[in-house]
Amino acid sequence: MDSGATTGTDAAGNTVSGCSFTVVVIHGDSTEKTISYPAPEGKLGAFLEAEGLIESEGADDGMFHTVDGEQAIYNEDKAYWALYEGEEYALQGIDTTPVVDGGVYKLVAVE
Repeated sequence: MDSGATTGTDAAGNTVSGCSFTVVVIHGDSTEKTISYPAPEGKLGAFLEAEGLIESEGADDGMFHTVDGEQAIYNEDKAYWALYEGEEYALQGIDTTPVVDGGVYKLVAVE
């Protein structure tokens, strides 16, 4: 019998039950990685940093330089990570973006 629970994978590739939001990482070489997470309460940036998907050390407030091991530092290489909520460019920073049940967030490397 189907319980209706959804499953996905975490950043380490482990199966996670009851997932309620998804992050799609689009790297500079156009490869994509999709990760499902159970929805925490709080903001997207803090959650993804705690999960190890993003790193903001040394970045200005609301900015992040590393996603899934790939760096994009505007002051060094004119590249950056763009945040999308669904298909729309996010109108707020990752640190103020709330996690929404069923949400799809994209982190896109822009050169």
